[in-house]
Amino acid sequence: MVVALVLAVVGTLMLPGSGATASSLVPGRTGVRPAARVVRLSAPRTGTSLAGFVLKSVTARRMAKPAYSVDIVYPRVTGVSKSAASRINARIVSFVDGTAASFKHEVLRTAPIQLPPGSGPSTLIGSVNTEFDSGRIVAVSLSEYTYFAGAAHGITTDTTLNFDAVTGSRYRLADLFRPSAKWLVALSGASRRALPRLVGSLSNTEWIDSGTVPRPVNFAAWSLTPWGLQITFGDYQVAAYAAGMPQVVIPYAQLAKLARRGGPIALAAGEAAAATAGPLRMPLLPEISQPATGECHSPISVLQGLPGSLRCSDGRINVTSWDIYTQFVDGDGSGGLRVLTLGTRPPVATVRAVMCTDLGSGPYQDRGGELQAEHLAAIYHGWRFPVSPTVGFPGYCHRAK
Repeated sequence: MVVALVLAVVGTLMLPGSGATASSLVPGRTGVRPAARVVRLSAPRTGTSLAGFVLKSVTARRMAKPAYSVDIVYPRVTGVSKSAASRINARIVSFVDGTAASFKHEVLRTAPIQLPPGSGPSTLIGSVNTEFDSGRIVAVSLSEYTYFAGAAHGITTDTTLNFDAVTGSRYRLADLFRPSAKWLVALSGASRRALPRLVGSLSNTEWIDSGTVPRPVNFAAWSLTPWGLQITFGDYQVAAYAAGMPQVVIPYAQLAKLARRGGPIALAAGEAAAATAGPLRMPLLPEISQPATGECHSPISVLQGLPGSLRCSDGRINVTSWDIYTQFVDGDGSGGLRVLTLGTRPPVATVRAVMCTDLGSGPYQDRGGELQAEHLAAIYHGWRFPVSPTVGFPGYCHRAK
């Protein structure tokens, strides 16, 4: 599913008061597997229902020139009221359908007459991650990797959809703040203070200032999370392509004076405080079951390839790391870290077979990455095997041949 995909660096920075520091993350391929399971969950200690999810997929192929390939995985929300689910899902489907239609139209409209030898089709790959799932808030991010045949590299775009889980209404960024509050100025200032430490030599003051001018378009990719308001900056917006899509997380306490009274920020802060005392166990898409352990958010540092910080210091699963690893799972099952897709009780023989198939199936898959992915899956699902599938790997792959 990957056509001329270029490795990029994504940064996440939590501002002071969050207990975390700046770091860089390395994403890989995007796309996740479709699923048809439905899970209804209860938030620990709160008694409120979490939303459940069913994963759906949109695929399209055009073999004639100009050729294209579309693979988008998206969630349908369950476990909320029928009216809320209807409104939320209609918004998600409308976005996905519109994204696919726009891509296909653009391919046909701008297709070059001649392409370099060996050029593959234009490609649109969509993946999904959980940002917040509580009794009152459902927030998901939909990432689209778009590559047009003949281009030097593709572009990744993040769209975040934040909903009131009770009414099904979609929040706008302006809904979070008092009408008279200078919230754009506050977001701009917070971002400008954080980003230089994050992107380093991949940017400069002029570039960062230009991409963080106090205008809504510069902060369009935002999300409510259990850890604060997350702002994602697009490719080239504040730094070079190698910087990926930097993220800044602003703790809710820093926004309290600007927030609308009783609005989404107050709601998110209250829900997060109740849930994280639980511990928090949101279903982390593309998995739709709860993790066996609690969750945390900690920036991670990656020197090469895949991230290694799978847990926070208290042993909870690092949501940041999970989101990055799942970007290596292909939607059509043709390659990637499929060891992450095996569910709660796979036979050890199945885990070994999938790890062998994963090995070398993608441009960034190697022994170390596969071992880390198996460990992450084991943490998430609580796998317990008499003998770990990692013992003897990858030697047993060669013996099996």
